[in-house]
Amino acid sequence: MLATARELFSNVARHAEASTCRVDLVRCNGWLSLEMADDGRGIDLEAPRSGLENARLRALLLGGSLTVARREPQGTVIIWRVPVGTAEGSAADAAAAAGAAADASA
Repeated sequence: MLATARELFSNVARHAEASTCRVDLVRCNGWLSLEMADDGRGIDLEAPRSGLENARLRALLLGGSLTVARREPQGTVIIWRVPVGTAEGSAADAAAAAGAAADASA
């Protein structure tokens, strides 16, 4: 989760031209959700996104998902969601996902 949060913060700082960014971290019903929403120029959904692809891979390897969308009237919202408190959300799986994501970006 920390690597994903770092990537999302970095994207806002480098690309969004945002004046505000809201971050919500919620654990509910066996899921951990990290939501980041900014009021920047909005993401180009067709542009290559290697950092976000790594975040998506981390989520998928843990049994979760990554959602990226334009936010109206402007900006971007990203939701990274993974199961916690289950075999899919175990520390061993997290370590494996981190290693696989690092391998994928190399």
